[in-house]
Amino acid sequence: MKPTRRIKVKNGIEYYDPKLEQTEKQTLLSRLYDIREELLKVHLNKNSNPYAVFKEKAHGFGNFFDWHVIDNRFDVAIKQNAVAQRMNKMGKYIMFYSGDFDWMKCLSLYRERDEIEKSFKALKNELDILPLNTHSDKTTKGFIFIAFLSLIIRSRLINKMREAKILDKYSVELLLLQLEKFRKISLADGQIIDAEMTKEQREIIQALNLCA
Repeated sequence: MKPTRRIKVKNGIEYYDPKLEQTEKQTLLSRLYDIREELLKVHLNKNSNPYAVFKEKAHGFGNFFDWHVIDNRFDVAIKQNAVAQRMNKMGKYIMFYSGDFDWMKCLSLYRERDEIEKSFKALKNELDILPLNTHSDKTTKGFIFIAFLSLIIRSRLINKMREAKILDKYSVELLLLQLEKFRKISLADGQIIDAEMTKEQREIIQALNLCA
């Protein structure tokens, strides 16, 4: 058995991500409401152990509920204070690193890695549904080829964003969403003019040295 490799960590950065916070809040609330609905449907018999049943149905989220039994059924309420305390910790994580980096460089490297991982995950998800969308070997190979090209383009875009130092501000999805709003207007005389760009669009186009 190989010995465990230990990496000496010299520094750490606490980072707050509002998007992550919103996702975590929605996930927690959805989970709690689902558990509450499941508990309200339970009908206890005379041999049931209410505590054991509650613990099983709560799936480890028991600390977020007040409950008691009325007429062989659970009366359940979500503890708002417990939820609020948990939410106060959401959207925050700590990045540990070893080396001579400032916090902006660390964040940029983290987001670059995160975007690449999302790209591979997205590609995997696409490949998982191939049997549902293709009906011949030729179509399947073509679909895989296009998916692979999209991964290359996405990775190239991430590198360009990193070089332009905007990866710490925009994810790939957010960048494309901003550029998607850009419009060209075709006039009756055949002339085509550009719609007024937003501040974010101008920032992205200038940073990546694109032609509008």
